[in-house]
Amino acid sequence: MKHSRRGFIQKSSLGLAGFIFFSTTPSVFGNIFASQSIEEMLAEASNLKKSKDYLQAENLYRSIIEHYPTDKRAYFGLRKTFLVQDKFLEAVRLFENVLQNYPRDPIFLNQLAKEYTSISLGNSKVVEQLNYNFSLVDKARELYQLAKENSSNSDIGVAFMRSTSTEENPSTSNNSDVGLKKIEIIIDNQLNQIDARDNLKAKELLLSNRSVSRSYEINLSTELLIARLNELKVKPKNIQRDKFIKRTYRELIYKLFKDKDYTRSYQYANELYTFDKKDVYSLNLYKKACLRSKRYDTMESLTKENDDAQKTNWSRIGYIKALILRYEKSNVGNLTTINNLLNSFETTYKITPSILIEINYLKAKFYTLKKDYNALKSLLNTLSDNFIGTRNSHNLVRYMAAFSDYYIGIGKKNEAITLINSFLLNSTRDYIVTEELSNKILAVSALKSYSISDYAHQKEIINLKRRIQAT
Repeated sequence: MKHSRRGFIQKSSLGLAGFIFFSTTPSVFGNIFASQSIEEMLAEASNLKKSKDYLQAENLYRSIIEHYPTDKRAYFGLRKTFLVQDKFLEAVRLFENVLQNYPRDPIFLNQLAKEYTSISLGNSKVVEQLNYNFSLVDKARELYQLAKENSSNSDIGVAFMRSTSTEENPSTSNNSDVGLKKIEIIIDNQLNQIDARDNLKAKELLLSNRSVSRSYEINLSTELLIARLNELKVKPKNIQRDKFIKRTYRELIYKLFKDKDYTRSYQYANELYTFDKKDVYSLNLYKKACLRSKRYDTMESLTKENDDAQKTNWSRIGYIKALILRYEKSNVGNLTTINNLLNSFETTYKITPSILIEINYLKAKFYTLKKDYNALKSLLNTLSDNFIGTRNSHNLVRYMAAFSDYYIGIGKKNEAITLINSFLLNSTRDYIVTEELSNKILAVSALKSYSISDYAHQKEIINLKRRIQAT
């Protein structure tokens, strides 16, 4: 179905006229435009954003846009201010409205295409709010093509293109060819149609991209990576420098993981986390380093600190996992504390289906530690009812670990191996089981949507079988 680009932009902006250009300039700014240059005002808006005074930052960016509508830096500063507040819909509306005034500007066309592409890859809430009767990915491709056609004819925003600001200057957004290539990858791999957790093509693509992005750094010696890190640390502090420091830390830690030097990998993971405690990737890498160096006490302290700061479902789940792991590995901890934390979900947090799955797996581990196999069996009956026909390989593997713990606990490890084989072979024929629960588990195996074929999950199952056989 062909759409009118001009008609689309006008309709999508209906009711939002004045969203940018007719905002009232707050009195707090006074005669700022008479006394400061645009660079000084942009710097002030950026500082307001960094200090989390988001309302004032938004107002100042809007005021700059109203007075300097052809300088693009304020548009992208306003966009970033929206994104740090999770205002994804406002970011999309921003560029839809801008294109009403500059319908052929390639940078704005590219940016709206990027916004559409981004939200189409999993932000279902914004997709529903937009409620368009066309594919956002297809519309993004049209916008990229239009930007490409107009890229040589635009003279708007000369000041923007000359800007030296690395934070507010999205100079790469004029690369339509890169955007079009990404669109083809999205379409070919159905990234906008199938949940990434269930999309095997997406997982393969992610792993291949990771290996390519690390292929250069990972071949450097540990000494060269440390030397590069030390060079970066003495450079003047800025966003690009911080970005490269974190990247070099990560490459160094992965290199040390590969060399099985877990003492030094823990040391550098600790430094990385201290460098930026708000970075979730640094937190997760630090947790991996704690696990590999068997510092379960540090992992418990780390996850508690994170839970106290974040106070979310996932931060609480991470803390409980650390408590369970420490009790399991070193018999240190209090099962009553773990039980109270598990029960706190019902009164403290909003429980979503994915969170409920996590809680049930934690409860399964908790019952195993308590050796309360009657409670574990009851929980497994519930899990079996929920998992018939499931498409999630990760959850199926954890489900197998849970029922294996049960059968090991009651002294029937052969039953567990039999059931695991039914999952691996995707068949229930000729399996003789003695437990009533086993028939439910076989039903899950028979009705699951596809076999567990990816290498990572197969490796987990093989390790699980070995663990059972060694008991």
